[in-house]
Amino acid sequence: MLRVCWCLSGEELAVLPSEELPDVRTLKKVLHERHGAPPRFRQAILGNGCRMADDCGIMQVSQVELLLLEFVPRSDTLIKHIFFSVVKNSPAELEDLLQCPMDPNVDDPRFPPFDRTPLLHAAHYGYAECLDLMLEAGADTEARAHNGGIPWITPLNCAAFFGHSVRAQLAITWC
Repeated sequence: MLRVCWCLSGEELAVLPSEELPDVRTLKKVLHERHGAPPRFRQAILGNGCRMADDCGIMQVSQVELLLLEFVPRSDTLIKHIFFSVVKNSPAELEDLLQCPMDPNVDDPRFPPFDRTPLLHAAHYGYAECLDLMLEAGADTEARAHNGGIPWITPLNCAAFFGHSVRAQLAITWC
């Protein structure tokens, strides 16, 4: 069994079967889905006081601590990078930015089309891995673009409109 405690208080959050948790990434997903923790990008798991990477195995660990992370302050540079990582279809770069952790719902008035979030760009281009990462990070699935004053373009509408049926299904799954 793996005991998960809050980092600052030491209060127990959960006791989970170790055999169901091969790595830290899986633990973070379980804590988010079953125990109300924020998405994995805003969680830091500490073992013996050291931060554990998402791909770190935890089957032999008996206790970890959960630390909740705040989003990094917005900066023009980071905002530009998150948009370019989506438009370039670079999920590895996007994952690194979300690990900062960076708010997945940023918008940039200088990045055309001017009213889109990174999630809307991922849906528009049909980039499944970027779309999945943005959804996993907690991006707003109801964020709307107002192209020409039409306030109906959500990520789901966008994916369906541009013929990305698999991506539309992914967006439906997360809604």
